[in-house]
Amino acid sequence: MTTTITMNKMSSYEQQVMQEKRQKLARTRCRFCQEAIGDRKYVVFEERYFHVECLVQVKPIKN
Repeated sequence: MTTTITMNKMSSYEQQVMQEKRQKLARTRCRFCQEAIGDRKYVVFEERYFHVECLVQVKPIKN
């Protein structure tokens, strides 16, 4: 029973890795507006990050 409780909790190393990923993402810049992603909603496409608002504002290309 003790092992199941400890298995459900993240280790301090896992918490540190998650925190580093969040910090890296927060510093990553949107490809359209060049502002940091921060806490705003975002979309990932081919390892590029875009704010949802920026994607909505971009007009489609006319052929």
